[in-house]
Amino acid sequence: MKTQFWTRTLCVIGLSTITTAASAVPSLLEIGNRKQLFIDDYMIQSLSDAKQVLNTAVKEPSNPVLRPDQPWEGHLTPVGKVIYDPEEKLFKMWYSTSGEWRAEPGGQLSEYHWTDTGAVRERVDAPYRYVGIYHNYNYRLCYATSRDGVHWVKPNLGKVEFNGSRNNNLLPADSRAPTFEDPNETDPAKRYKSIAMSRTTDPPGMQLHVYYSPDGFNWTPEPTNPVMDTTPEPGRWGPTHYMGWDPIRKVYAAHIENCLHRRCPTGIRTVGRAESPDFRNWSLPQNILLPDDEDYPDAEFYLFPVVAYEGTYIALPWIFRTTRTLHYPTLAFSRDGVNYERKFREPLVRLGPEGSFDSVSVYVQAPIMQGGKIWIYYTGANWRGPEQLYLKQEAEGEAPLRAPGLATLPEDGFVSIDAGKLKPGILLTQTFSFEGSSLHVNMEAARHNDGAGIPQIKVEILDHQTKPLPGFSLKESDPMAARGSAQASWQGNSDVSSLEGRPVQLRFWIRNASLFSFQFK
Repeated sequence: MKTQFWTRTLCVIGLSTITTAASAVPSLLEIGNRKQLFIDDYMIQSLSDAKQVLNTAVKEPSNPVLRPDQPWEGHLTPVGKVIYDPEEKLFKMWYSTSGEWRAEPGGQLSEYHWTDTGAVRERVDAPYRYVGIYHNYNYRLCYATSRDGVHWVKPNLGKVEFNGSRNNNLLPADSRAPTFEDPNETDPAKRYKSIAMSRTTDPPGMQLHVYYSPDGFNWTPEPTNPVMDTTPEPGRWGPTHYMGWDPIRKVYAAHIENCLHRRCPTGIRTVGRAESPDFRNWSLPQNILLPDDEDYPDAEFYLFPVVAYEGTYIALPWIFRTTRTLHYPTLAFSRDGVNYERKFREPLVRLGPEGSFDSVSVYVQAPIMQGGKIWIYYTGANWRGPEQLYLKQEAEGEAPLRAPGLATLPEDGFVSIDAGKLKPGILLTQTFSFEGSSLHVNMEAARHNDGAGIPQIKVEILDHQTKPLPGFSLKESDPMAARGSAQASWQGNSDVSSLEGRPVQLRFWIRNASLFSFQFK
């Protein structure tokens, strides 16, 4: 099949032309009723005695939340996909199982080395190798559910016979995990979409195959499969996160390891973005993110999970430390889906201590925003590569594991504005106009602690010249000390509808608390 590439230019979306009138002062920034997070400086005009802080996700104490305890599961149970179904009020997980991964001394590996003309890949002698062809290892797909996101049930699906019984949670061999649930799809039979990659070496090429499902279990292939065939172009898309429908740019989007696996001269892992109007015809991937001087010298991007949330893109790029042989997620964000800011380089979910199931790798999924929390499911692993696998299974007597873990953050809590107990931190926003009749903040007051002081956040509303508006001054502001959502008020009055559509600013006074976001409703 001849590849049909959809041509689309990745560009920054600019502000609309602003007209002025003598009778009104227009706002340069219209936020409507969208939440405003403090993941970047977009809404911040000034900040004093306070700081933007990356909040490390807190791991669930019972991790791994799903353990390989059935005879058909083996010692590897990586997460395929986790979704939350609001209709059924149910978390759903597709995960795979395998017990075949083994390593042995000796063999060869495909590696890169640097030359005057760039990176060259060739077969080299290696101290360890996987037993057999690991691409052909047998995997089984399983299904689990949870009401609270923490305690998981492996239902008896009755679909596959194992050791003479159908009492298991195995899915048929031709099943697949959904890549995403499509909110933009009008055909119920295509509610879930899945995409699979295949590749050939003679001739070289890569193919993409699309599948549709009404329920995540029964799948129908796209009649025109493969929807993409790059033959005879060598190389392929590397590890890819299919974002699904991008509600900001109004396209389907995929984020791809766009260099090493496509045989580019630099030989490092970068992030590319491809787009499609219909999930079938894809643009050529274009690089949008490369490691820079603030990264460790051995840092590369392995995968780039992304969600669109409240008008922004929030990404959890997997950092691959190639010398240390570690994987962990960090935080990146963008307003246009092309230009990403990486203000914080430390891990968002930290590796576990030595001896834990996630001591070497934390492979995160895209975050799920649900029930006042940010849910980050991940595959934790205590090995990566044949050498670590061999040492685990032979020398150390410790079982090699890959299993599902969970880490959470408070709602909107990726980054917060933090201030201490003595001098209040002051945050002044940009000038904006809003829609709504009440102002809500998402915050976390400090827990009671001897000597910590009373936590509170107060907010005043200013005009476009930074003058406090009557009835909404600091003196009139009622203090907020919640751990979650709080509604702002001024001497008991929370109605701000008289200011709707006007250019205003907010000035937050923060003491012994963290501010995550604000929103007009």
